[in-house]
Amino acid sequence: GRPGVLDRETLREMATPAIPPDGVPQEDYGLGVRLLATPSGSVLVGHTGSMPGFLATAFVDQDSRYGVVALTNATTGVATDRLALDLRPAWPWRAFARGGPSIHWFVAGS
Repeated sequence: GRPGVLDRETLREMATPAIPPDGVPQEDYGLGVRLLATPSGSVLVGHTGSMPGFLATAFVDQDSRYGVVALTNATTGVATDRLALDLRPAWPWRAFARGGPSIHWFVAGS
């Protein structure tokens, strides 16, 4: 949390798996954010988005305070939530570009 933005308790509440009215827990959604479990047991909190010709993902590991933001100029072919999980073991690292549908990855830590 940051003063004037969201306090820690609000962020903790947002990252708690939501239980919808039918009572069946949705393990991969919190309050307005996606929750992605990593093989190591940590949870990435974030969001994906898309528009025609554009895909994006932004996730953070609240424990390590490392995050990943990926932007692509593609409409299909990139599973953006999976991309965040695939990049997680490589943290921390710096930006680089890879061929194909112009994928640029940026990862920053605190």
